[in-house]
Amino acid sequence: MFGEIYYALSDTVTLTIGARYTQDEKAIEDRQILFNNDPITGAPVIQALGADLPIPTATRRDSNEWKETTGRMVLDWSVSADTLAYASLARGYKGGGFNPPFDPVQFPGQEENFEPEFVDALELGTKNTLLNNTLQANFSAFLYDYTDMQVSKIVNRTSFNENTDAQIWGGEAEFVFAPSPRWILNANLAYLNTEVKDFESVDTRDPTAGRNDVTLLKDLTNGSNCVALLDPAAYAAQVGSQYTSCSRLAGSGPPVTDGIAQNLNGNQLQNAPEWSVSLGAQYNWAFADSSSLSLRVDYYWQDEMYARLFNRPIDRIAAWDIWNAQATYTAAQGQWYARAYIKNIADDDHLVAMYVSDPSSGLFTNVFSIEPRTYGLALGYNF
Repeated sequence: MFGEIYYALSDTVTLTIGARYTQDEKAIEDRQILFNNDPITGAPVIQALGADLPIPTATRRDSNEWKETTGRMVLDWSVSADTLAYASLARGYKGGGFNPPFDPVQFPGQEENFEPEFVDALELGTKNTLLNNTLQANFSAFLYDYTDMQVSKIVNRTSFNENTDAQIWGGEAEFVFAPSPRWILNANLAYLNTEVKDFESVDTRDPTAGRNDVTLLKDLTNGSNCVALLDPAAYAAQVGSQYTSCSRLAGSGPPVTDGIAQNLNGNQLQNAPEWSVSLGAQYNWAFADSSSLSLRVDYYWQDEMYARLFNRPIDRIAAWDIWNAQATYTAAQGQWYARAYIKNIADDDHLVAMYVSDPSSGLFTNVFSIEPRTYGLALGYNF
């Protein structure tokens, strides 16, 4: 349910108050049927795909419900005919859920569920029309305070969701300038500061967290990693070999965990560049028969960022930029148009995103690059 009220406090000030009630109900019935281990002995159980019994991991039957009331309050002030100032305070919500099924013998440190996410958002800004209506200039500053932000990572063939508190603040400036009927120039500058708050997590690239009083193990039965809470010398004396089955140790050997959690407080959020810039220029011709031709070029640049919350050097994605251009001919009365375009003019191969796979598949990094130089022609008709 959602509703808003708009109230004019004066001729120049308007108050908006909105409220939303959300009820989420989720239910699940599942089980992990591959790579299971006996919960008593920890021994791997060979299970034919599709067979019904015996499967030591019991079927999970669970349900959950979340009821939340959120809303927003906005104050608009028409400072003048050319300037609007505003302040906004809002609270957002995203429901929790269930992690995929997993064998608790192999994943003793993972949770079956993850919590709902909340954000309190404060934004201040102004929108201005200047220079005899030829310049639109908008400015904003914002602060987002997250509680239990939902983040995910892959651990031994399974994608797990976790919750962390976080804080984001920044600002943005946006300009559109039309110095003449033929020219349109635009620019956008954004600054973003992100910070993880009070969160610990196991880094699959470094499950021992650099400690020398624990022993890293590779499970030869399924390729997963685990950490025995004994130093290498004590582990060798007690077990006799560094290479064994993590699940067997979990059943009868020294204490075993998925890894040692690292303190990520103060780290940057993933995929959050500190600075970004967007520029564009367009030139328009209007012909006697009311048809038109426009030429446009665009440029985008963003700062370096991290692909993971752990902020390791290997997680860093370098700053990158891209140039695009297009030419559009629009027929009289706008009935049809033809557009020629070229994207990534310099044919760069910048990396723009990545994610790390699980230990059982070698912890390879799957990277994404921008598309190579692409050009083409688009035709359209308006009915």
